[in-house]
Amino acid sequence: MEYTDMIFEAIKKHELERLLKGEGKYKLETSQYVPSAEPTDVGKMLSKVVYKAYKKDLSIKEKIEETLLVMLGKTDYDVYIVILYIMSELFKEKNEISPFKMDMSHILPRLRNEINNRADKIKEGIVYPDGFLKKSAWDEIQRFNHVCQEEYGIKLF
Repeated sequence: MEYTDMIFEAIKKHELERLLKGEGKYKLETSQYVPSAEPTDVGKMLSKVVYKAYKKDLSIKEKIEETLLVMLGKTDYDVYIVILYIMSELFKEKNEISPFKMDMSHILPRLRNEINNRADKIKEGIVYPDGFLKKSAWDEIQRFNHVCQEEYGIKLF
């Protein structure tokens, strides 16, 4: 399946969340350059799927933002995936790789709240859908928070 076809199929089938998580037929193999074991390559998902589809349909941006907000109300794993997307998007925006700027005014306050409310649980580790326990998730989130403050002037929590 072509990358751009993936997102339009996911939207049609109400599976945009599954696409962003890289579940089932929407799985993208992670690049050898991704520093840790992640369920999907969010950078590739943005570049090869979301941005290309955005060129055909400008409403893709809002649909992605809405889906990320929905995911924040779900599991610790979902919150972690949202963080990965936010980090990748911020990098791409700063380096002018993204064709749009994500509206962080709705996402960041909700993300901060979720991170603060879930901190103790996340410190124990995040369980991926396949049962993998990522014990380093909290350390990564702290590192992401530091990078966001230094590079983008944004606090995750």
